[in-house]
Parts: sequence; structure tokens; C-alpha cells
Amino acid sequence: MTENFKDKAISLLLEKINNQELDYNTIYSATELSKEFGISRTPMRDAINLLSEQSVVDIVPNKGFRLHKFTESDVLDTYHVRVAVECYQSQILAKNISPILIKKIQESLNKQDIILNTGKNINDFVKEDLNFHFLIVSSNQNKMMISIFEKYSYIVRFLASHAYYYDDRMDSALSEHKKIYEAIKNKDPNKAYLSMLSHLDIPYNLNMSTIKKLFNT
Repeated sequence: MTENFKDKAISLLLEKINNQELDYNTIYSATELSKEFGISRTPMRDAINLLSEQSVVDIVPNKGFRLHKFTESDVLDTYHVRVAVECYQSQILAKNISPILIKKIQESLNKQDIILNTGKNINDFVKEDLNFHFLIVSSNQNKMMISIFEKYSYIVRFLASHAYYYDDRMDSALSEHKKIYEAIKNKDPNKAYLSMLSHLDIPYNLNMSTIKKLFNT
């Protein structure tokens, strides 16, 4: 039961962050938020500790927590880990692709197409973008790879939500996704690896610019 309340606390906190309802320069009380959410202090504390491990928040001893201000180092570290995990998994998947997974990836691309053609809602596209990448990372059920992906998924979501405000970035991302998909579908491991690498390279400078603009690093 406590685990379910912890998940609820995480979901509610991330929702507040994504809706920009929390300020980066404010220290927040876990006790006050637990009252607001109608959740006891133990699962709220567990949620905050987990989000701290994922660099979503920074714990301020004896006071509470504040939102983590991402740095250029965070962006670089995340990029390196994504290359190691996602390029490798793309390569492996191209060697062992199943019809069921091909269908799931195609469905994700179709959803991305629909979002682009019906208003370009950034939050919806970011969600499906992450799903596309998760399908690739989780394709061989490697629990450690999945755990690593889940750990950096918040910063990826944060950076993507800003990168997609740049002109045509959403359209370009979908085009890149399709190239990755075609390489995997055609069972070309080398092209799958390079297509994913190119896809991760392109927004890197955009992400660096975003961090400098938001946090003056």
C-alpha cells in the first residue's frame, strides 16, 4: 500500500513540475505537500528520496527540497549514457526484431504523425517520443538497461519539452525516428546504431543552449 502512495506522490510531484507550478529557487516542505496531496509523510519522503536519486530534486537537510537546476554536466552525462544504452539496444534489436515489436514501433510512429498533424501538442509528443525510445531500450527485457533508462527519463523529458519549441524540431525528430525504425525493420544493425547516434547528436547543442538560458550556467 505504501508503495502505491509513493507512486502517487511521484506522479503528483512530476505533474506539478511539468506544469511549472514549482519554483526553482523555493525550498518546499515535504510535510506541507503531503497534506496537499492527502498522502502520509512516509511515502512522500520515499518519493522525494527517489526523485533526488534521479536528479529531479535536491534535498536541503532539515528544511525540505528544491527543484534540481540542471547543468551542462548533467546534459553531457545524460548524452553519454543514452548513446551507450540506446545505440547499443538499437543495434541488438535490428539483429533480433520480432513482428510484434515492429508493429508496436509503427504504432508509436503513427501516433507521433497524428500529434504533428493535429496541433503539435508538445507534452503529447514528448510522451510518445519517450515511448518510442522505451520500446527500443526494453526490447530484450534487459532489466538493468530499463532501470538506467527510467533513471534518466526525467531529464530527457525535461530537455525535450524545451527543445520541441525550436522551429521544426518536432518534425525533424519524427523523421529521425522513422530512419531508426527502417534500419531496425531492415535488420541493418550498423545503420540502426548510426541512425540512433545521429538522432541523439542533433538536439545536444539545443539542450546545452536550453540549460544556459534557463539557469545561466
